[in-house]
Amino acid sequence: MKLSETTVIVTGGGRGIGKAVALDLAREKARVVVAARSGKEVEKTVHEIDAAGGQGLGLVLDLSKESDIDTLVDATLSRFGTIDILINNAATLCSHSFLETTAQELDMTLNLNLRSPFLLSQKVMRHMISRKQGHIINIASTAALAASSTAAAYAISKRGLEALTLALRDTGRKYGIRASTLYPGYTDTRMLQEFNVPGVPEKRMLPEDISSCIMFLLRQSDRMEVGEIIARASI
Repeated sequence: MKLSETTVIVTGGGRGIGKAVALDLAREKARVVVAARSGKEVEKTVHEIDAAGGQGLGLVLDLSKESDIDTLVDATLSRFGTIDILINNAATLCSHSFLETTAQELDMTLNLNLRSPFLLSQKVMRHMISRKQGHIINIASTAALAASSTAAAYAISKRGLEALTLALRDTGRKYGIRASTLYPGYTDTRMLQEFNVPGVPEKRMLPEDISSCIMFLLRQSDRMEVGEIIARASI
C-alpha cells in the first residue's frame, strides 16, 4: 500500500508505540492524526510529524468517552476528507491479579482497551465501506495469548481485540477493507515502566520495533492480507 498522502488515525499517539508509528508514517509523507490525553505530548508529536515530512493533526481526547470518539472521526474528515488507516493503540494497564481487580478497574480497562476500539472501528468502517478501501490494525498484546492471573483485566481486554479483528475482517472483506492484529511482547514504554507488573524481563523491545511491524502490515500489496503478527524480544 502506498502510504504517501494517506490519512491515518493513531490512538495513543502521544508517546510510546503510537508516537513511533506516527513518525514512521510521517517519513512516508502520510497525514497523521494523533489522539491522546496529554496536550503536551500531542503537541510535541505533531511538531515532529511535520518536521519529518508528514502532515500532523493532534487532538486531546479521552477515547473512553463516545463523544470524544465522534470528535476524532469528525475532525479527521473535516481536516483531511478521508480515513485510510486506523491504528487502535490507546490502552491502559491494570496490573492487579484476577482476585485483586475491582469492578471499577475492570470497567476502566475494558472501556478504553476494548469498547473504545470497537466503537471507533465501527464509525471508521462505515466511512471505509463508502470508499471500498481501508486497513484497521488493532494493537493487542502477547498477554492475550497466555493470560494468567497477573494483569488479568488487561489480558482479557486484549484478547477481545482478536475477536474484534475477526469481526472487522468478515465485515470489510467484500469491500476491500483489511483488518490485522499485532501482538507485541514486553516493550519498553512508559506504561510498562509505571506499573508494577511482576515477572517483566530485562530484555525488552523498543517502540520502534513494534512500529516496524505495523509498517510491514501497511506495506503489503492489495493482493494479500497478513492477519496477525506476534512480536517478542529475541532470546
